[in-house]
Amino acid sequence: MSTEPDVMWNLAGSAVAAALYLVFVCWGYQRLSRYAEKPCHRLEVVAWLFGLVSISFAWLWIVQESAPVKNRLGKAAFVLYYANSSGYFTRARYEQPSSIDLLAGYEDLMRKGDVLHTGTHPPGLFLAFHGLIAACNSSPGICAVLDATQPASFREATDVIAANSLRRTVPRRLLSADRQVLWLATLLVMFSASMTVVPLYGLLCRTCSIQAAWVGASLWPVMPAVAIFIPKSDTMFPLIGLSILWLWLTAWDQRSLVVAFFAGIVSWIGLLCSLAFLPVLLVAALMTLGKTWLFPLERDHDLGSDSTGSNQSVNAGFRRWICIGAAGVGFIIPSICLWQAVNVNMFNVWLLNYRNHAGFYEQYPRTYWKWLLFNPLELAFAAGWPVTALAIAACWSVLCRRIRRNDLSKAERQVTPDVITVVLSIMFVWGLLWLTGKNSGEAARLWILLLPWLIWLAMIQFDEFVSWKSKFKSRDWRTIALLATQFLVCLLTVVRVNGFQ
Repeated sequence: MSTEPDVMWNLAGSAVAAALYLVFVCWGYQRLSRYAEKPCHRLEVVAWLFGLVSISFAWLWIVQESAPVKNRLGKAAFVLYYANSSGYFTRARYEQPSSIDLLAGYEDLMRKGDVLHTGTHPPGLFLAFHGLIAACNSSPGICAVLDATQPASFREATDVIAANSLRRTVPRRLLSADRQVLWLATLLVMFSASMTVVPLYGLLCRTCSIQAAWVGASLWPVMPAVAIFIPKSDTMFPLIGLSILWLWLTAWDQRSLVVAFFAGIVSWIGLLCSLAFLPVLLVAALMTLGKTWLFPLERDHDLGSDSTGSNQSVNAGFRRWICIGAAGVGFIIPSICLWQAVNVNMFNVWLLNYRNHAGFYEQYPRTYWKWLLFNPLELAFAAGWPVTALAIAACWSVLCRRIRRNDLSKAERQVTPDVITVVLSIMFVWGLLWLTGKNSGEAARLWILLLPWLIWLAMIQFDEFVSWKSKFKSRDWRTIALLATQFLVCLLTVVRVNGFQ
């Protein structure tokens, strides 16, 4: 535990923030529960989600400032500035300030075989910092807001960086614009982490009750790894990953070519930043396969069984295949545009990134069986034990009960296939990553992209654990206990664990 003078005040402030968060979640829970048996007004749901995003952002700010000095928001300046921890700002600011030049020589840069941050990532994060630098240079208004909102911990950290930079062999002066860019990047990462609750809620509504979806979305900002690893891009990736799943599954269900096209574009944006989104695309494919071919009796059940219904089913199936084409077009068009504009072949870049990533384990060998044992434990601490326990229970429930049960009612048959598809798809992809040793190190950070899947599994089990047919007062203690325990786990983890050296 930190022995700093303000530790008790910080913990008290975090406790108050957690209590206010809990009150807000319970209030929204009661309001949305009215719509469990009837359609809800979309504007009210949007308003509640907007409020959840806002209070999530406030919580992430407060809980980080409650940590020891070295782990407060000032850590963001060190993590984003120094090349050893990321390197994206360094290259965009000092080494290749022209985004056109960066892209034109990106394939050659990848061929150098760097196995750390530069060689294993596509150019998306570098381009993001080019954009942030341009925004700060062109807008005095943005710069004024950024200067006014920096906390003391961040200012002190940038002062240390400025002093260190002048002592370099080749001195560098840290400009005010540099401080503004670093703080803007931190704010955007925190906002992206907060916005993750929106697609998470949308996905949870597919398999869970509206109450469980709301509780599950509110759990995301309380995952310990999210607060610990801000401002790393890993905490921003879940927003993109969940958006891909949400858009694609919605497009497939509604047979919407437009939504499928946007799913393809968002998938391309994700892969422009990291190959870590490949497991997300695999989960999307498996869920689509499960919904369409593994449970044919439930597919398009509303179309009927007569000849007209058969024709409609054929047309629906054909349109879904067209959706795959629309998503492919949304993915390929940006690649072609980038190739024609700056002569960079993203498919070559992705292949080189994959090879460089494989080279990491050749240069830094790991003991397979040790990481096989350690990764699940680190994952449990990263997500929080309450969520992890519920997720494990959901997997056990599906494997041991739901798949074997033959006496399902008609209502249950309409829901169970989606639940089984979600659980088995997530278990397969995560198990594949774990058993193949594709991530033998830093599971708490590198698997943040996948942590919302644990919440999805947990809420499937929570839906079974809580009887929504009863009055709110008879079940609110379970919801409050889950949230309160997760808050406690998050706070204790943040104040004791340092995610960066």
